[in-house]
Amino acid sequence: MFSSNKRQSMPPSPGKYSLQGLRQVYSDLLTSHAEARAAKATGRPPPVGRKEALIETIRTISEIIIYGEQNVEQELIFDYFCEKNMLALLTDMMKAPWSDELVQTQIIQTVAILVQ
Repeated sequence: MFSSNKRQSMPPSPGKYSLQGLRQVYSDLLTSHAEARAAKATGRPPPVGRKEALIETIRTISEIIIYGEQNVEQELIFDYFCEKNMLALLTDMMKAPWSDELVQTQIIQTVAILVQ
């Protein structure tokens, strides 16, 4: 009835917050990790925008895990997280020489959310 300029919150898309969504994000995480290692090994900077994409990917992982815990039908999400040993991957990324403060901060935030 009344129009508003406020953005209405949309329900999360089920595709993103699903086991398939986590699989895609995990694939993105592995790609970003490999690109960052390769860039560091060759002495060239990582591709433009890759750091931001990596940070967003790490943030998305925590969102998917939280969604999976809150929705019983998505209980396989955390199992997949553990099966792929993503916590160890995040830890390796945290200690990597190419990892900067922004990436490390996002990893710490993600791990803190998972611990809660």
